Amino acid sequence: MRNAIAEQLDYAIDRRYERWREAELPFYLRKELGELGAGDLTDRFYKHLHLGPEGVREKVGAGTNRMNIYTVRRIALALAGEIRSGGEEAKQRGVAIAFDSRILSRVFAEQAALVLAKNRVKVYLFEQARPTPELSFAVRFLQAAAGLMITAGHYPYDYNGVKLFSSDGAVMAPEYNQLVARRMEGIEEEVAIPLMDAEEAVRQRLLVLVGTEVDKAYHSKLADIIVRPTAFRAGRSRLRVIYTPLHGSGGQTLLELLKQMGYRDVESVPEQSQPDPLFPTIDEPDPNNSNSYGRALLLAERKQTDLIMATDPESQQLGAMARDKSREFRLLSANQLGSLLLEYLCAQKRANEPVYPAAFYKSLLTTELSTAIARRYGLHIVETPPGFRHIAARIAEEEQLGARKYFFAFDETGGCLPQAFVRDKDAMQTLLLTTEMAAFYKSRGLTLWDQLHKLYEAYGFYLEDQVSLSFPGLEGSQRLRNVMRKLRGEVPEKLSSLRIRSIYDSEEHGVRALGFSKEAANQELGANVIKYVFEDGAWCALQPTGAGTSLRLYYGAKDWSEVRCRRRLAAIRTALLYDVETIL
Repeated sequence: MRNAIAEQLDYAIDRRYERWREAELPFYLRKELGELGAGDLTDRFYKHLHLGPEGVREKVGAGTNRMNIYTVRRIALALAGEIRSGGEEAKQRGVAIAFDSRILSRVFAEQAALVLAKNRVKVYLFEQARPTPELSFAVRFLQAAAGLMITAGHYPYDYNGVKLFSSDGAVMAPEYNQLVARRMEGIEEEVAIPLMDAEEAVRQRLLVLVGTEVDKAYHSKLADIIVRPTAFRAGRSRLRVIYTPLHGSGGQTLLELLKQMGYRDVESVPEQSQPDPLFPTIDEPDPNNSNSYGRALLLAERKQTDLIMATDPESQQLGAMARDKSREFRLLSANQLGSLLLEYLCAQKRANEPVYPAAFYKSLLTTELSTAIARRYGLHIVETPPGFRHIAARIAEEEQLGARKYFFAFDETGGCLPQAFVRDKDAMQTLLLTTEMAAFYKSRGLTLWDQLHKLYEAYGFYLEDQVSLSFPGLEGSQRLRNVMRKLRGEVPEKLSSLRIRSIYDSEEHGVRALGFSKEAANQELGANVIKYVFEDGAWCALQPTGAGTSLRLYYGAKDWSEVRCRRRLAAIRTALLYDVETIL
């Protein structure tokens, strides 16, 4: 049986490779294909890239298991088929397409546009790199049937990807994403997918180049993000800020908006201020990684800066560093920054208008500090599965019901959404609100780090961390599936010495409480995740990420003592890693 499966796989690899070898490839792909060794062919051709819930992200290169023009054409053709199934109206509403500053992003965007046009689906194409939240806004503003973004977030420079959006501007819902994915499975001849001539597409109005109208509308919404536009002007003028877009898009827009809002002392890191697909000054453009701040820290010490902020290349995640009591810069975690923003919004809006009834959205893996803050201010808490697309879906549901106003949202990745005119994580909004918050606390003699510890005094210490384990290649993905299968098959009563109170399992679509009798499910989790909650309220969770090539371990603890809380966190980490390694 094993030999038969291996032979079938070898046949599929050979067939795909031969199809590429015989095709009229661009020179750079032909050259790379010719340089592949026998060992490389399996990894490059053992499968087609799969369209997952968050789209596709992979290294750029030759092969069906890499990001290239043919992978993009295949996705675009499947999307065209799904839109065409919606009739003439859906085709005319069309698809909005944008791209970030990564390698070949513009080329990939143009390829997708011309495949869609060939299939008589109208396309609105941005001419320059734009942040992902602006694409979400554009889908809503243009009333498009769908959106397509060429981006790979904060992955290394040699990656790129595709993310699909629904007509409401949210990342495409799993049920629709799966329809596109199924259409992709039926497309084997990716190297033969035809394009429409660009000039002909423009002439027939199937390709519309997006001008400045969308930019102006989005920037106008960003300018209204301020909570207290006339307050603490002195704090704004005194606040010293350094911002870096980490070679991504959106940087110039944010600098201009900050200055319009009265922040006089704002500087950008010169070496990182312009889009650069190679990210030459950093290994990974991740704003939640302290290694991304080396250049900014050097500049900050010369300028006596109060606040350092960074966005990822697609402007979806914001990272921030603030000074502690010893005047050293400390990186705020995604959960810490989100909790600070939630408390700030609650306190400021309560002074002007009732907070209740309004809804705060968080994921299953977002810090429980945010839950404590929301409860204190009487917010309705909507908890969703991991992934911001689930938050966006619940926002849409609450809008239709009309019972509660939107208040704030953030997920476990650090993606925040201060206002819901966008339906995906928006670091552009988040940066403007964080700057206002820092100015407010500076006017009261506090840094953001000082204010964070005031939250801990009020609510207790809530600390979280995560670890990512890599499972590369075909063998790795099989090992990862085995880990999740065994964890589900052997339900534990405790993890090491830590007794479990309840388990959340996406495949069970609900909660198993102490004693492991199944409770009534709240909602289908819609994500491959297992979460253990311990008797003292501490927790841990396991979730495969990417294309099934890594396992992310999340864990959190709470105590009124920081020392005890850190010890508890370390114990959970040790137990969790031991449990996973035992299975491996």
